[in-house]
Parts: sequence; C-alpha cells; structure tokens
Amino acid sequence: MSLIDWFNFECFWRSEEKPLQSSSNKKLRLENKKVEYIDDLMCSCCFMFIDKLEDYKKKAIIGNDHYGFCSDECYDRWLNPAFQKYLGKINKH
Repeated sequence: MSLIDWFNFECFWRSEEKPLQSSSNKKLRLENKKVEYIDDLMCSCCFMFIDKLEDYKKKAIIGNDHYGFCSDECYDRWLNPAFQKYLGKINKH
C-alpha cells in the first residue's frame, strides 16, 4: 500500500446501531431547541452591553454556543483566528 492509498483509506465499520443522521434532520433539531440566553446581553467581541436580543446586528453559533455582535466590525474582528472566540458566549448552557 502506498502513502497515497493510506490517506484515501475510509473506515466502513461502526460500533453504533443507530443509522447516521442526515444533515437536514440536524438542522431541524437545532432550530427546535430552545436557547436560554444570559440576563445581561453583551457583544461577544467588544463586550458592550446590549438591551435586547433583537439589537444584535449579527449572530454566530459554534456547536451549542451562541454569540452576538453589536456591529459588522465586531463580527469581522471576532472572525480573526487570533481572537478568543469562546469568551463572549451569550447563552447559558
């Protein structure tokens, strides 16, 4: 087996009995999940306080964590790889 064949190797064995979930089911599951937000909302980049959830200009989700931004500039700065993305979470869990 050559090195190229080794990197193209795919595993077809699974220990779970459940079938894999399609991506459309995953999107529905995420949309139906109720999110409990923190009491004092803030921008996930500059940490400025936000009055209500509708005041966020942009939002992002990583896994189960939600993030909100007061402006497009804060969102763009937050996308920078050097920025600490996991500090400004706006949901409780």
